[in-house]
Amino acid sequence: MGSSCLERLRAIKTAAEIELVRQASARVVSAMQATFKACEPGMSKHDVVDRLRKEEQARDLTFEYCL
Repeated sequence: MGSSCLERLRAIKTAAEIELVRQASARVVSAMQATFKACEPGMSKHDVVDRLRKEEQARDLTFEYCL
């Protein structure tokens, strides 16, 4: 099986998979918005990343990294 075949298979999503992606995306956006609202002058990058981690975990997301 060539890589182009695998790419096509990965590109095809069921309605259930699309719904999961939508739900996860909405939770990520919600966590980011809550984090932005909590930001205050003087907060360190570490403080902001820690807040985002907590917001994501509160939404049953797995925090992996923050750019």
